[in-house]
Amino acid sequence: MFNLKLMPRKPISSADIAAGMELSITPAGGYIDIAELPDLSGVRYLVLDITTLADMHLPIEIHFFKKGADATDDTSIGNMRMTTSSIPGVRAVMPYDLEWLDNRQVFKARTPGRMKTFVSGTALAASEVGAIRLRVREFYTDAKIIVHNAYLTDTMPDTALIDPAPAVDEFGQVASRGWPGKTTDAKEMSDRLTALHKKALESKSLGMPFPERYGYSKWGGDKNNKLTQGTGYFAVQKDGDVWYLVDPDGYAFFSVGPDCVGTNTASVLTGIEALYASLPDKKQYADAFSESPGHFGGDRMVSIDYYRVNMIRVFGDGWLDAYSAITEYLLKEMGFNTIANWSDPEIIARTEMAYVIPLRDFPTTKRLIFRDFPDVFSDEYAANSDAFAEQLKSFAGDPRLIGYFMRNEPQWGFSEDISLAREMFRYDVPFDSKRALWAFLIEKYGDSGAASKAWGIDIGSEERFLGLTLSDLPTADAGAGAGAGAEDLKTFSQMMVERYVATPAKALRAVDPNHLNLGMRYAFLSTDTMFMGMEHVDVFSINCYRNKPRESDVKNILERCGKPCLIGEYHHGSCDRGCFGNALRSAESAAERGVAYQYYTEQSAAMPSMLGTHYFCIGDEAALGRYDGESEIIGFVDVCHRPYEEMFEAAVKTHERIYSVKARRNQPLDTPPKELPSNCY
Repeated sequence: MFNLKLMPRKPISSADIAAGMELSITPAGGYIDIAELPDLSGVRYLVLDITTLADMHLPIEIHFFKKGADATDDTSIGNMRMTTSSIPGVRAVMPYDLEWLDNRQVFKARTPGRMKTFVSGTALAASEVGAIRLRVREFYTDAKIIVHNAYLTDTMPDTALIDPAPAVDEFGQVASRGWPGKTTDAKEMSDRLTALHKKALESKSLGMPFPERYGYSKWGGDKNNKLTQGTGYFAVQKDGDVWYLVDPDGYAFFSVGPDCVGTNTASVLTGIEALYASLPDKKQYADAFSESPGHFGGDRMVSIDYYRVNMIRVFGDGWLDAYSAITEYLLKEMGFNTIANWSDPEIIARTEMAYVIPLRDFPTTKRLIFRDFPDVFSDEYAANSDAFAEQLKSFAGDPRLIGYFMRNEPQWGFSEDISLAREMFRYDVPFDSKRALWAFLIEKYGDSGAASKAWGIDIGSEERFLGLTLSDLPTADAGAGAGAGAEDLKTFSQMMVERYVATPAKALRAVDPNHLNLGMRYAFLSTDTMFMGMEHVDVFSINCYRNKPRESDVKNILERCGKPCLIGEYHHGSCDRGCFGNALRSAESAAERGVAYQYYTEQSAAMPSMLGTHYFCIGDEAALGRYDGESEIIGFVDVCHRPYEEMFEAAVKTHERIYSVKARRNQPLDTPPKELPSNCY
């Protein structure tokens, strides 16, 4: 083990105390440099043993600089970055594996005290690291960290919590602070939910209609704007230059709905049991406990879902029917017309609402080219695509299904302008896609000699070509040949993505010609290759965590691939309610969260080619973090199923206007929300 010497830099200040180094941090954040860093060849783990003294997650970035890079510039972000945080008030031993520097995976398995960890940048080996800097990102208030230890080691440390104390209460809420509407009494919760259930059942007896104030068709479309005779299924339709979904009866439809409808916000229990003030009886509350395989290479874990715990407390064995009725009632009262992605099939089946689905197990191959990108020219990929499509058979005749997402946020897309074709040469693997690249070059140049001349290297025979590595390829400064080679690799990367989309899309269409293919749900537009293959889908979907989508991006999507756009995820959190994370976008307060919802949704509806916005998600995440450590205040309801008044009112106001905004009869809200820095990855 090699102990590290830390050098806090202004505006971070420190004082040596008995328990370790205490760092005082202003809202501006700051830097901590590691002094006297040794050669990391053969070292496996960087370990931080810290306690965060704050009431929210404090975001920490670990920056790795390649030898020779300028690590003194405050604006430099290094070659590789690991973004992380620990549970507030809990001493956490957090290891960071230096093998993660290979950039092969974006998200990493959590450890007991460490929350969500995100890796990004340009791959490098541990032996290439010349400097490491810890950056505490800007925060919404003052905070402190106690650094008990920081060291390098060859062995995985013991990550068990040290002297833990309860951090959440019997209802699954953060115990260390209060807020308006926090549940403190089980009887009050029971009376409230029982009364709400009664209202839901009364509405259900009448067919659970949408309130008249929204002017919706039975599907949630605009009953004052019938665009077609309807096909019996959802479809895409243009009205002048404005794009719409149309419902099965032909009415204009703009899709608004929350993701994750259902009690599926389980909190990790394994390794952090002591952080719960009390745990319910496992037999009586069996439906609230679950066990899952390790995520991102982690160990199997037991989880507990306090959304279920609180429903079982009130409704016993009938909790699922009660939850379904209450939730459909609340969604319709708020004017939502869609049950969006990641929602519980059992809940969907108990409602009458339109919905979308995520398809499971996107086709892959045993040998991956980069992160999760498969060998798309292989027979294995084609066969797995056919098997993948079979899951649609059971949905083929359901008119409530708007459509399906092929997958969510491919990890290969998290790298800026990645050359997938070039990545095939990183490892000595004879990919079928590499053979296809060889065939592409021979077809373009006529023979290997001409291809060698164009690239400025000896390509030789097919077998020699398959054995080439990154070091054999021309570099950016290798003369004219480098330009031809780089252009060919770019072109073939686009061909790879086209096949990546087209192969499963064609298989899905063959199984189910009735429903919309809603695309890939890309995390963001990191590369032009993401526009490839879109002729095989109906909608370009993207998750967009901004205060509104960029109009230039939406226009670019339409111009590049001719497809309208659907937002799969967005949200705003805040720091004044019940979790440790304030979300990927944070509003200044609960009231500003409501402004944020109206602003984003109406601004999106006003964009001619936007088909809908799906909000992530219906409820707050677990206070102590879900499987990957994500814990965000983002819901329309809290863990005790109490709607946030500010969000409820904002949804009603927005959805009363949504079709008039879409049809350009009204202007969208043009006042953006007041925001705070995000404390998430």
